[in-house]
Amino acid sequence: TDSLTTISNSAFANCTNLNHIIIPEGITAIGDSVFSGCSNLNDIILPDSLTTIGDYAFFECTGLTNITLPDNVNSMGNNTFENCINLTHISLSDNLTTIGNSVFNNCKELIDVIIPENVTAIGDYSFLVSAISSVVRDGKAFISALIDIFFLTKNVSFFREFLSLKSRISYNSKDGKKVKRNGGKHTIE
Repeated sequence: TDSLTTISNSAFANCTNLNHIIIPEGITAIGDSVFSGCSNLNDIILPDSLTTIGDYAFFECTGLTNITLPDNVNSMGNNTFENCINLTHISLSDNLTTIGNSVFNNCKELIDVIIPENVTAIGDYSFLVSAISSVVRDGKAFISALIDIFFLTKNVSFFREFLSLKSRISYNSKDGKKVKRNGGKHTIE
């Protein structure tokens, strides 16, 4: 028999009474808008088998304050956590390679984020209207993220820090690769 590997688009969308869910092992993908509008969802456990999170998957999950992405997650779609206004902490997967557009847009309580070294593309406005005050990055994506993603944050002191960082760096990655903007993505060549 075939086993379930994907949670279909909008499967739990707008289930406002959902507050806790454990996604079973074997699930590799969460589709678009799966938990969108689940305003009381405050506890979710994701399986180690998960690799992909779709667009708007957790859009407007206003009860969500903390989430850990399993290490096999390599891609987050656009607007994944947009309007999660109470999200204060997220642990990103070390294998994450792509962060879509507006992923943390309007996450007003998100203060800091560690961008994994394997990230090679960060979409536009990923941290727009956030409380970002620090970004930790040892690898190449930090430089690409600085081009135009963080300057729209509402945190003035972070904006000043960004300006001072920008004046000390080139638009090459730490390992010397050129940062290229293609549409809404910044990629490393």
